[in-house]
Amino acid sequence: MRKDPNKQPLVVPGRISIARYQNADEGDLAIHVELTDDVSRTIVASFAMRLADFAKAVTGQGELHGELTIYVGAPWGKQHETKTMPVQVPKHNEYHLQPDGRGRDRAKWEADLTAALRIHERDGWQANRRDAENWHNCLRFSDGRLFHGHEDRPFDQERYARPGDDREYYLVHFHRHVEKGAPDEVRDPASAE
Repeated sequence: MRKDPNKQPLVVPGRISIARYQNADEGDLAIHVELTDDVSRTIVASFAMRLADFAKAVTGQGELHGELTIYVGAPWGKQHETKTMPVQVPKHNEYHLQPDGRGRDRAKWEADLTAALRIHERDGWQANRRDAENWHNCLRFSDGRLFHGHEDRPFDQERYARPGDDREYYLVHFHRHVEKGAPDEVRDPASAE
């Protein structure tokens, strides 16, 4: 394979993880090697191989075969950012029985939940949808303040609730990957010369 002189490699801090499946048979691809980009916290590539081949590799034998997976669409070199915020979600009990009389209208609730999360999914932010469905993340409104679950840890964000407010809020985690080529984190190998 010829190297393209117009494409420079991206050099970022990373880590390697080597794991072995405990219950794998002798012929299975029991060893898994993963390369992770520390800036974006995403897996760049993984390699699976047999245990016997891995033993040969670490004792000095050259090329060995296995299965290489390259995650082409991964946001390599981009900074991973997270935030957590209260999000008003549709109440389950407001979704009446389906027309046939069976259960609540889950499809309508799902559509309204998607719309509620989409309001906050701007500038590349993506919501962890499971947070909005997990009652452990539910916020309750009491004495003019929002509380997380059964804890007495109030949220002082008055913009989210008002006295007498009976809306349902959940703590939802959001994440995104952004270009933040800090010199100490991402460097161009051509500039090091």
